[in-house]
Amino acid sequence: MDDDRASAVRRYFTISPMPPVARRTDNERVMLLFGGALCLVGIVLLVASTMLGVVLTVTGLVLAGLAWQRIKDTEDRNRVEQSDYVAAMRAAEPKPDDQQMDAWLEASLRRAIDVGWREMGIKSLGGIGSAELQIVGIPRFSSGLTGRIGADGRLRLNGYEVTVFYLTDRKLCVFQAMLNVASGGLRNATTHEFYRQHISTLATERSVVAFPVTRAAEHHAEPLAVPTRRVEIGASTGTISTDIGTYDGLDWMARPGLQAVEEIRRQLDWSAGRDLAD
Repeated sequence: MDDDRASAVRRYFTISPMPPVARRTDNERVMLLFGGALCLVGIVLLVASTMLGVVLTVTGLVLAGLAWQRIKDTEDRNRVEQSDYVAAMRAAEPKPDDQQMDAWLEASLRRAIDVGWREMGIKSLGGIGSAELQIVGIPRFSSGLTGRIGADGRLRLNGYEVTVFYLTDRKLCVFQAMLNVASGGLRNATTHEFYRQHISTLATERSVVAFPVTRAAEHHAEPLAVPTRRVEIGASTGTISTDIGTYDGLDWMARPGLQAVEEIRRQLDWSAGRDLAD
């Protein structure tokens, strides 16, 4: 794992904190001066051995002590908040730019295709109607999923569900895994193989996936309900599914993903027609 990349990606999705507003102690300082003045007057009157001098001295000491304690507490809170702010900024800044995030994602998606080849044990696709297609989807049940809308308006996630379809002339082979953008690693990988003539389901339905999202110029996250097109392909031996985000900022995901679905449908229709002709 590239530690520099992992740290940079975590910073990209970490909310940058608002600078703290230092609490002022003007009133407490006036109170301190006033208490000091009372104490001074009281000491002068004590020389004359008057009771008023005792009262003024004690009152001045109490006021000055309270004011000093309040000033100290306020300054301590200011220091703690400033220290917390510096630590939070160190965890959130500097962020990599949007182009760098896209470059890391593209490299990880290319790697997923290569890993799928190895996992499936496919040497080549070959044959008429063969194709290699990839769908980048939104994880439906992934804890810690978060997103950020960059300066370019594009929504990026810290994790994706990657599904790669390898259409041979006889089979539909599928490699599916969860991509961690920070590490570039693939986890929970599964493989599926369907003979074309056994595929009984190719369905889509509209759905919604919700997760927290921040914007480039904001200092807080808000839950965003992202509309998706859920794709399901299956046979009697099992099914696979994934959610393609159709939110405006996910056009980069929706367009190629839905095109891949249409290509799979076209290939399966062609395959069914070929089988009938045979």
